[in-house]
Amino acid sequence: METPDNVFFGSEPTGSTNFNRFNLTTASLQPVSSNPAIRATPVVGANGNVYTATTNGTVRAWIADTLTPRWTLTPSLGAVEASPTLDCPRDASGSLVAGTHGVLYVPAGGKLYAFVVDSRGLDTSAPWPKYQHDSRNTGNPATPITSCP
Repeated sequence: METPDNVFFGSEPTGSTNFNRFNLTTASLQPVSSNPAIRATPVVGANGNVYTATTNGTVRAWIADTLTPRWTLTPSLGAVEASPTLDCPRDASGSLVAGTHGVLYVPAGGKLYAFVVDSRGLDTSAPWPKYQHDSRNTGNPATPITSCP
């Protein structure tokens, strides 16, 4: 799955809420309904998933190619205060551990939630896979996107 030509974002056109994929090559927009709104920046994972958090704390994994929901977690975490991020799986000391999973972090309701997800880090083919660009949050497009080893 490659995402270099796609931009993912939430929008709130008149009276509705959408999650969108805009293809930069074809200039085509694919919106799907998302309720409630997605205001935080989505995260593009290494496995072809895009992860979102809605305004009420619903967490969802979307299949990037089709914008079909892969899974939804609706425990109503509370108001999402910042954009989610992805990391490699780590042990208690912070060292990387083997596996095909990763960790999605979602700040909501005054807490930080960590979810084991089916993506081992960021999509390295995406030019800007998360808020602040890369795992070090440099905001610099020249910084290489690294994923889990």
